[in-house]
Amino acid sequence: MKPPVFGVCAACLLILFTSGCQISPHTTERFHAVEGHVVDATTAQPLAHATITIHAHPSTKARTDKDGYFCLREQRNHHWGYTLVVVAEDAPQGKNWPCIIDVAHPGYESQQINAGQIVQTNVSDKYQTYVLRDIALIPKP
Repeated sequence: MKPPVFGVCAACLLILFTSGCQISPHTTERFHAVEGHVVDATTAQPLAHATITIHAHPSTKARTDKDGYFCLREQRNHHWGYTLVVVAEDAPQGKNWPCIIDVAHPGYESQQINAGQIVQTNVSDKYQTYVLRDIALIPKP
């Protein structure tokens, strides 16, 4: 006698959900969201039109507004399929970009900054945006 199709499907789903399999699609963090202000190092005035890029992925960028404000949105890895996960740390993480940004503006010296080292506030939630201290660019001579 053939087993009922519903029973076999239900048993497979039960095994899948309780065996440590991670059902995709799911995402993991690639680059944390970052925001801040860019200012002139000598006058402390905001710098409009400065370009902020993720060093590991230069095509991901933001420009400062008239108040010197910028925001780089969080970037995520997208995973598709089924993954057997023995321990949570074994889950596929995808590619992570270091939290290094490049800041440039015509007429000013460019800077490369580790954004994780100039966070203005203590970030307790891993999904919270990094709010950076002001980034001061030095005018070119």
